[in-house]
Amino acid sequence: MAYEKQISGRYYLIATDTKEQLDISRKLENGGYIGRIPARVQGYAVINDTLIFARTTGGYYVLNTVHDHDFAEVKDVVIGPLDRATFIHDWSNKYSIKFISPE
Repeated sequence: MAYEKQISGRYYLIATDTKEQLDISRKLENGGYIGRIPARVQGYAVINDTLIFARTTGGYYVLNTVHDHDFAEVKDVVIGPLDRATFIHDWSNKYSIKFISPE
């Protein structure tokens, strides 16, 4: 693995080949990973260990960690991709999100 960084509980920024491929994944009980937010994460924010927000080259994402588990489908725990205007209106203003660079 080219890069691995824990960001909250069982959630990690990972890249298998290069850091440009960063995604947010959940670490499974067996030590493997399951992708939650697709590659090219440019920034992330964690709110109360229950929500993870991500800015990617493909849009904005919201991950609800409360409802996530090893067998959950992405569509049941992730909202997105959202465009910038929708993300700001629906999420950023409500939570005062400040993205952290994955570096």
